[in-house]
Amino acid sequence: MQSIKKNKKGAAKGITLLETVIALGIMVVGLLAVLTLTISSVTISHTSEQQIVVTNLAREGIEIVREIRDFSKSGNVVSIFDSADTRFFDDGVNPVVSDGCYIVDSENNFALQTANQTVGADCAGGSFDISACSNCLIYKDVTSGRYSHDPSDELTVYRRAVKLVSVSAYEKQILSKVRWSERGRTHELLIETTLTDW
Repeated sequence: MQSIKKNKKGAAKGITLLETVIALGIMVVGLLAVLTLTISSVTISHTSEQQIVVTNLAREGIEIVREIRDFSKSGNVVSIFDSADTRFFDDGVNPVVSDGCYIVDSENNFALQTANQTVGADCAGGSFDISACSNCLIYKDVTSGRYSHDPSDELTVYRRAVKLVSVSAYEKQILSKVRWSERGRTHELLIETTLTDW
C-alpha cells in the first residue's frame, strides 16, 4: 500500500477531488457572468442603434414637411404636389394640401416629394394607426445607407407616416410616427410640431 507524501507541515501534496470541483465551479460561474454581460452589452448596443435610427426617421418626417412648407411659399411645388398650384397654407387663391396622413420622402437628389400616397382609412378621424399600412414600409439602400419608401431597396422593420392637421388658417400640427418591431415586440415613436404660415 502506498502512502501519501506529506510536506514539512504535514499537509498532503496535490489537489483533492473536492478542491478541483470547487475550482471548476468558481471558474464556470465566472465564465457565465462574463458571457451574460457580453450578451447584455450586445443587446443594449443593438437597441440603442435602433433608437437612434427611429428617432432620426421621425425627425426626418417632420423636416421633410417643413421643407415642403418652405417650397410651397416659393411656389416651386412641381416636384412636391400633383398640381403646381397647390400650397401648404391657404393663400386665398390656390388649393391647399388637405389634412390627412402622407408618405413623405426625399428623392436621390434631395428634391422633396410627398409620394402622393395617403395612408388610407387608418388615418380617418383622430386615428393614426400605421400598423397595416403597406405604403408606410421603410426600405434601406445598402449602398448609400439612405432610408426611403422605395421598394427596390432592402426592406427594414420600420414604417413611417406623417399626419397634417389644420389648427387654423395659419397653423398646422404635424405628427410623424415610426413603428417597428424588435424581438417580437412592437414599438411606436410619435413626435409632433406645429408649423405656421410665416
